[in-house]
Amino acid sequence: MYRPTRVLAALKEKPYPLDESLLLTRQYGIREASAFLLERNGAIDLAVRELYEVVEESIRVFCRTAVGVAMQARTRSVSVNNQIHLVEIKDFAQLKAIIETNINEIIEVLARNRRFEQSEPEWYALLDKVLI
Repeated sequence: MYRPTRVLAALKEKPYPLDESLLLTRQYGIREASAFLLERNGAIDLAVRELYEVVEESIRVFCRTAVGVAMQARTRSVSVNNQIHLVEIKDFAQLKAIIETNINEIIEVLARNRRFEQSEPEWYALLDKVLI
């Protein structure tokens, strides 16, 4: 069984062929790892967009789960990255952690690679996602 967090950790530990690794991470929907590889390749806009999509999907799952739990008051099945997960109330903390981690990663990618003036539109886009 693959675990996306292990893939990203493995890519950070040692170098893998960039193009092949990017193809595989995209094929299997491991967006955080794809973003890491895109940044490493200098495709900062694509890396940030990939992380934005992770944040958006996590927020959608969080909201759907909250509504489902409130309406059904029981375990609910939801899809994340084409995988079915049983989501219980305790999983809200995990979803919140995923959202926070990816927001922090967007901030770090922008800070590492751009001056504020260059990334001002991305900062406002991130603020929009956080406030919505």
